[in-house]
Amino acid sequence: MIGRRVRLVPLVGLAVWIGMALIVRPSWNDLAWPRLLLMLGPLVVVPLGLDVASRASGASRVERGTDATPPDRSRAALLFAALALAGAEWMPRGALAGLLTLPWLAATTTISGAAVARWIAAGARGTGWSERALLGGQAFLVIGGAWTLADRLGLTPIGFDPVIVLLTAAHFHFAGFALPIVTGLAARERPSTLADLACAGVVAGVPAVAIGITLTHLGAAPWLEGVATWLVAGAALASAFLHVALAREPSRPTVVRASWTVAAASLATGMALAATYGSRTFGTRLALDIPHMWAIHGTLNAVGLGSSA
Repeated sequence: MIGRRVRLVPLVGLAVWIGMALIVRPSWNDLAWPRLLLMLGPLVVVPLGLDVASRASGASRVERGTDATPPDRSRAALLFAALALAGAEWMPRGALAGLLTLPWLAATTTISGAAVARWIAAGARGTGWSERALLGGQAFLVIGGAWTLADRLGLTPIGFDPVIVLLTAAHFHFAGFALPIVTGLAARERPSTLADLACAGVVAGVPAVAIGITLTHLGAAPWLEGVATWLVAGAALASAFLHVALAREPSRPTVVRASWTVAAASLATGMALAATYGSRTFGTRLALDIPHMWAIHGTLNAVGLGSSA
């Protein structure tokens, strides 16, 4: 859903990300790989997602109705925050890495706060599910920012393993932010009951998965994680179906149709793996281990969802 002009901020971000990947060159089971996937969010996927969501809502400013800051200045601030976070990723966990992460936390807090304000303002007149998905994705982004800060500081909230802290930070930049955005955009293009269900599923499912994982970690109600994961996976599969339908429209540009096809395949495969992983809470033995999940599921989510934007 990219317009004819390539936006400067995600283009610069992509160049930085490719440079990081060429320097690090991690193997699939190296923790450096999910770190690189995480950085694809702030550097590329988030600015792209904000741009298309803003244009889909008909906004002339990045924070129309809540902020009069010109879009160019907002984009520059977002790029600065992402580059500072990239610098933090080169440092060991600690105070300095955390300090460099603060601009990204501030950016995500601003984005999420504006989305919540728009959701509340629209409540009186009602909002369609596609708009709720667009706003929900932006509202969830601050959770990704907060867990990214925890990762860089070396914090382990409520005793979570440092690997889970990192993966949670990545999760909320892709499944938390990008999935609702691309689902909302697809629902705008192909409005239907299925589209509404897909949007409702991701908006409700993303926080439900987080709550379920937390309860499983605390030894309470592990079934909730499995049910919530299936909910998100089902909504993502519905989103994939919408993307397939869009890709089949001959009037669309070939490049756009190809990107929707990639997104659909990535969503279907990645979320099927997520559903299998969630089923482990019911005692099944079909789930991949965590390194395989970040290598396959994580990569499909990051690259596939990014291509849809």
